[in-house]
Amino acid sequence: AEEYLKKYSMIARKEFGEASLGYADSINMLGMLSGAKNEYDRQFELSENVMNIYKKLGNTSADGYSRNLFNMAHSSFKLGNIEKAKSILEKLLNHPDKAHRGSAHGLLAEINISLNNFDTAERHMQKALELTRDYMGENHTAYAGNLISLAKVKARKGEFQDAWEKAESAKKIITEQINKIFNFASEKDKFKYITGLNSDLYVSLGLKVLNQENTAEKLFLAILDFQN
Repeated sequence: AEEYLKKYSMIARKEFGEASLGYADSINMLGMLSGAKNEYDRQFELSENVMNIYKKLGNTSADGYSRNLFNMAHSSFKLGNIEKAKSILEKLLNHPDKAHRGSAHGLLAEINISLNNFDTAERHMQKALELTRDYMGENHTAYAGNLISLAKVKARKGEFQDAWEKAESAKKIITEQINKIFNFASEKDKFKYITGLNSDLYVSLGLKVLNQENTAEKLFLAILDFQN
């Protein structure tokens, strides 16, 4: 994939020039691939190059500019440069597009979790959830994903019952989507997919609620449900 994208980038530069959206798009795809390979230094560099092209074109309000601004923040966070990541994300918090604002709040929540600032993380995650609801609706899997993230924060704060209820709500949304999209799949396959989406949360809860009989029992029954 990387070799293909490099060739595509060379062709785009030759055909459209370095200050073109076509070339910017090719670099953006290379940056996404670098992020997927955990090559965050490279992702940061490529995303910065994309933003510079948008600046040259006088088009800093474009979706691609903001998307790569977020990628730079994400790379900075993964590289351990927390303050730089937070500084970049602050620029997105007032973005007119709710999707970009939601993504910024979501990453700020993740950053604050890493710093054990759970109250701040919860505020950002709650805001990300609200924004996702506004532009995607409450039945979208993106909304379910944010519910799961909020549940994780709740679990870290020791609010296990609330965390469990949010996870259950997310599971319901995902189940409904699975039934709509994968109506040809077996029930076992559907629940296997759901388990994969929620597994880290269930493990997190399972390790922390063994002294809470009701919630622990629900967890045990849910796992049995999935296994069957």
